[in-house]
Amino acid sequence: MKSYYPIVAICLMTSAVPAIADGADYAAFVETQVAALAGNALVQDALAASSAAHSSYTMTEILTLDAEWRDQIDNADKPVIAPVIDAPVSAFLRQIVSDSGGSIVEVILMDQFGLNVGTSSITSDFWQGDEDKFRQTYARGIGSIHASDVSLDESTGMYVVQVAFPVLDADGQMVGAASFSLDAEQL
Repeated sequence: MKSYYPIVAICLMTSAVPAIADGADYAAFVETQVAALAGNALVQDALAASSAAHSSYTMTEILTLDAEWRDQIDNADKPVIAPVIDAPVSAFLRQIVSDSGGSIVEVILMDQFGLNVGTSSITSDFWQGDEDKFRQTYARGIGSIHASDVSLDESTGMYVVQVAFPVLDADGQMVGAASFSLDAEQL
């Protein structure tokens, strides 16, 4: 696994992003993130495994899993959520959040179908494929960036700007997407 050195650069760059920004304003942040995730074996292995595991799922199966995830959020037993939140890649994403000094609130890593592969915290749903963080990035291709308006994030209860982009493998091929929720008050 690669070291956490790129995380330091990310944290420093996050504080320089304007509060009202478009995708171009986040280009340096995204460029650093794309390189860090493409070069991280843990991220790449998790994306490959998740996409392979979900490759035969129908939309009905995806929506069923999504509903089960939402139903389990407040339960002690979390058979759909636990494999994602307890995955080593989720621990890595939690470390990114921790190392950011509060500027990064949440990180979601999604496979090629928009399903959570790793999350820094429990998300409000399992399937991100119907949301702009996936539709405006993975579905649009390499180089796309989605920067949301400031909004209240259901998962964290904080006002955030979501910056999302496709995740590439070492060969430059899209293998998923990532969404970083940035604390709007720190931008």
